[in-house]
Amino acid sequence: MRIIVLDSSPANDGDLSWKDLEALGTLTVYDSTTPEQVVERCRDAEAVFSNKVVMDRHRRPSAPPLHRRPGHRLQ
Repeated sequence: MRIIVLDSSPANDGDLSWKDLEALGTLTVYDSTTPEQVVERCRDAEAVFSNKVVMDRHRRPSAPPLHRRPGHRLQ
């Protein structure tokens, strides 16, 4: 499984471990992601984690639908 973290810096100032996610597949962690980088970085990912990066339909026009946690909405 390809796992992407788009913006680790707001959520992790160095005290969190990514070991549990690494155990699930191939993990790529980015400190930050610009809106222009979202589509390319999410390509072929099966799991995408975002804290501040907006994941709207305009930035993901050809991507499959996102599954989200209950209570959170997509823009």
